[in-house]
Amino acid sequence: MKPTESIATAAEQATSLDYLLWLMHWTGAMRHPRAGPWSCRISNLLRFLAVAAVSYANGCDVVSVCREGISDFDRFTITLSVFETGNTWVYRRCHVAWRERSFQKLARQVREDFGEFMSPGDIPVLQALAGSLRRFVTAYVLLGAFDTMVWLTYPTRGEGLPLLIILPFQTDRSFGWFTGWLICAYITADCLTVNFMVDSFNICLMEQLRMQLIILRKHIDELGDKGGSTKHSLAQNNSERSLPLGNYLDEYYESYKLQKTIYEQQRTKAALGKEGTKGRQLSPELTNVCDIHSRLRGIILHHQAILRNAESLQDCLSNMLLVQSASLGSVICILLVQIALSAQGARETGKICGYMFAIFGELWLYCWFGDKLMSEGENLTLAIYDAVTSLHECSTSIKRSLLLLMLRSQRPLCITAAGFFPLSRESFVSILNISYSFFTILRNFKGE
Repeated sequence: MKPTESIATAAEQATSLDYLLWLMHWTGAMRHPRAGPWSCRISNLLRFLAVAAVSYANGCDVVSVCREGISDFDRFTITLSVFETGNTWVYRRCHVAWRERSFQKLARQVREDFGEFMSPGDIPVLQALAGSLRRFVTAYVLLGAFDTMVWLTYPTRGEGLPLLIILPFQTDRSFGWFTGWLICAYITADCLTVNFMVDSFNICLMEQLRMQLIILRKHIDELGDKGGSTKHSLAQNNSERSLPLGNYLDEYYESYKLQKTIYEQQRTKAALGKEGTKGRQLSPELTNVCDIHSRLRGIILHHQAILRNAESLQDCLSNMLLVQSASLGSVICILLVQIALSAQGARETGKICGYMFAIFGELWLYCWFGDKLMSEGENLTLAIYDAVTSLHECSTSIKRSLLLLMLRSQRPLCITAAGFFPLSRESFVSILNISYSFFTILRNFKGE
């Protein structure tokens, strides 16, 4: 196996998202790109059943609110929060189905970029980062399953079922109650556990872009170290100049002569190679400069690939994140009202707290990993600046390319909610502040 093929294979194994894609496929969230036709039909059927079940539960919530109004404020608030969550999940399922090919293409492109731009020394770094990400995702999905069990354990007041749902049969007997509980369990598991899977897939794409930025920063640091030896070599060769080294015209002239010499020797070597004669070896400093040119070209191409993938991810998640952030903020506000003013007993309070913990975790997840992506983009700019100072004695073309790369990297690399605000820790705190402000208004309204 060729070295490039082994690197690509190792990168694909480390960054593969098959463990999530197959889970999402068999829950109807998103089809696996390598699934067969019958398997895809089953996945579409599961998706239809899930949307129909959650939509039916939302319809039951609307009927319940229309019948009772806000006379029972406790029941009204919990019904409103469940209705908001269900509607958001139906929208997310439809959005993922609509952008399914874009998600699959992006996941494949990010994985291929790892294999294209990695070097053998990057494999241990990538494996360590991918291993920690996989452990985190596994824990997060298990947390969603645990939260589902907590919600199903404690029944809602009155009917004895986990959800407020209208069924065409009586639930006062064992068989009817168990059937109703199974329906509620299916709806709850789809809204929580499967939702956590989709969130995990999205943040995996964000984190893999951050991994590529880390590897790119590593390559830039190596480029600066490589340029240090070139700087020392050129300074030694130019120690006998009659004019100061700081003279701009002399530096430009020497740089021009160096590039011209490299170009002429490369042409001579290529011509001799075609004639079957072994060309003369380039001098060590000229070989070093050629290596810097090659590395810098790979760095620029890698950075452009990261920017394209970030734009594709932004296009896939933009509208969904805006809807999701607004929905989560409103649900947090309603649940705070429920806990502060309406919860009766430790069991019901524990159920609502578990629900709110899931909402907090979902909102925190995107803001945390979005902030890490932004921070890594800033670290990349600092690494490029250090490389520019290390390559001060190199040719003008190298310095110009590094400066352009640094200017482009200064534009924040972030994921936004439809362009309104970036997903960061500051945004997380702002959403919580807004939710708490509305909570105080509702609390004062009920107090009056």
